[in-house]
Amino acid sequence: MPSPNTGRLYFDLGMKVDNADIANGDVWKIFVPVPVDCVVKSIYLCEDIKASAGTLAVQLARGAVDTSLLTAATYNLATPTANIGTALVLATAPHLNLKAGDSLRAVWTFTTIGTGDGFGCIVEVEPTVW
Repeated sequence: MPSPNTGRLYFDLGMKVDNADIANGDVWKIFVPVPVDCVVKSIYLCEDIKASAGTLAVQLARGAVDTSLLTAATYNLATPTANIGTALVLATAPHLNLKAGDSLRAVWTFTTIGTGDGFGCIVEVEPTVW
């Protein structure tokens, strides 16, 4: 018998670079296409060694319109504890409905980067069609 979460999909918006590739003032954008109509259920962030100052924005990119999937436009990268996954606070329900063909985007802005690397972000969705 399937569990309630077996139909969920997970989109990886993390960065796959070495910290030598990241510098103060860098802005990195990671995109993934959404293959099916779905609803965002959770967004998790983790950092190997947290940035001293910077932000993460997680957005729905639909045409020329970008909508934050978080309650705030950005999340402060200096906030979480290193190597501990952090559940980010989602926006209100209407903004979490995604359509096939939409894009998910993470915008990583590094104001002051330390010597660490490893910045992960997972978006969990549940398809609304089968």
